[in-house]
Amino acid sequence: MDQVQHQLVSYLGINQRYLMDTKIPISGHSPPGGRQVAVPFLNLAADAGGGTHIDVSIEGNDDSDRISLPRHMLHRLGSQNSTALRMITIRGDSMAPKLEHDDLVMVDCSQQTPSPPGIFILHDGVGLVAKQIEIIPNSVPQKLLIRSENPAYRVYQRRIDEIQIIGRVIWFGRRL
Repeated sequence: MDQVQHQLVSYLGINQRYLMDTKIPISGHSPPGGRQVAVPFLNLAADAGGGTHIDVSIEGNDDSDRISLPRHMLHRLGSQNSTALRMITIRGDSMAPKLEHDDLVMVDCSQQTPSPPGIFILHDGVGLVAKQIEIIPNSVPQKLLIRSENPAYRVYQRRIDEIQIIGRVIWFGRRL
């Protein structure tokens, strides 16, 4: 390790021996001790566009399709229930530039109420989509405003009973 790397490691308080000795699994169940959480990666994509016709079930995937993440990171993201987290891929451009095609998003399936407004994965009657949603105040029956980040896509409304909110997007990752 060169001097700059050594200074950075010292500055960040990283124990180099710990890094070399620790084996953090990249798949499977959470390691003993509870420092890591294995979040299921679902082999499906939410369209950031027109939607897709797919099964929106979030249960029953292979245990080997998991991404292990530090528990403290999930707490910083506001996740109170790590068993409700799922990772999926974004497909399309309607949420660009915020979410791009092939981005990986973490969805908190315990957060199914669009208050406060945010980006959610939902089934809008057409397919599974990633959209910004918010409650339209004083609407009877209660309605949601559903919009894309990309201005090329129209804003639309749905009654809250016409859609199924899968969960709130709380994190994303992007390939460089």
